[in-house]
Amino acid sequence: MVLKTVKIIATIGLTIYLFSCLNAQDMHWKKIKTIGADKSSRNIGTDYQFNKFKFISTRIGFFLGAYEDGDKVGYNYVSINTKKDAIILRTLDGGYNWQESTLGKGEIIDFNNVGNALLALRKSYHGRDAEDIISHLHISKDQGATWEEVSQNSKKPIDEIHFWTPQKGIGVCGVKGRKSKFRILYTEDMGKNWREMELSKMHKGMDFAVTSTGVLYYLTEERTSYVKADFAAMESEEIKFTNMDGMPFSVVLDNNDKVYFVVQDKDKRNILYQKTEGNGLKKIGFPIKDQKIYDVQIYDNTIAILADDKCYYRSDDQGATWSKEQIGASYISMVAFYGKEHVWMRTFPGQMILRTPL
Repeated sequence: MVLKTVKIIATIGLTIYLFSCLNAQDMHWKKIKTIGADKSSRNIGTDYQFNKFKFISTRIGFFLGAYEDGDKVGYNYVSINTKKDAIILRTLDGGYNWQESTLGKGEIIDFNNVGNALLALRKSYHGRDAEDIISHLHISKDQGATWEEVSQNSKKPIDEIHFWTPQKGIGVCGVKGRKSKFRILYTEDMGKNWREMELSKMHKGMDFAVTSTGVLYYLTEERTSYVKADFAAMESEEIKFTNMDGMPFSVVLDNNDKVYFVVQDKDKRNILYQKTEGNGLKKIGFPIKDQKIYDVQIYDNTIAILADDKCYYRSDDQGATWSKEQIGASYISMVAFYGKEHVWMRTFPGQMILRTPL
């Protein structure tokens, strides 16, 4: 009888142990309530429309976009665009509490963290049909507590910015809106003056990446090669792909400016290729198939993937082995990463899911 009781206790203990092991990774994740990240004139949902979600440390993060109060700005396209407020929400406690800053009319559409400065790109809309667009560049030197407008551009409205110093960077036109021509602009004076750059064979529909030293990597129109364009030296080099299974569709950088290309093979499996010394390629297989990749973060040797199944896949050895974590989210609207361990996911109004080290 005693032996039987011991066996039952051991079985229960083993079951609890195995269950805890299976769910140990999920303990990284927790749901939190947010204060100040949503606002509505109707007391339901939110009138914030966010375009970007970024963290610059484990504590400091930003939502960037617009506040569209229908009771004040109206509900037609022209009225909304010309009257909405361009806003930045900032948290200092890792995502629990958020404070709003208004930078003028329009919307904040992009954001760069460059050294000790933050740069925010605002678009404002003018004219009878709200089709006269001005791009504004704002800078913060105190981690987003205060902002100063430093330049405007009405001739060639900009949709994206990629700065590698507070003064030097590129602006991308024609990403949003059918009437704007795709072009790359270059500035050396914080956007006060821009000049258009001629980039040979650039594929206009694929992702590109800019390093912290001002080197642009982009896919060519045929996607059989890529171009390395160095803005410091003002020279470029086209490099052919070799031994690649499938066609690349995205360029990704890690925190050390190492270059990766995302490819989908004939079996619809996503594959990562790391650019190595001498323009070689190292193949890194993803652990999932027939799923849309929501986001990829590469930091040192750690690769993190968010997939369509609302799971978080992680490799700490450059793709040799993978672990899978259940996030516990039925809906994800925006994601922000910082370092190897920290992830923030905006879900429903007033709610967020965090990943932190154990």
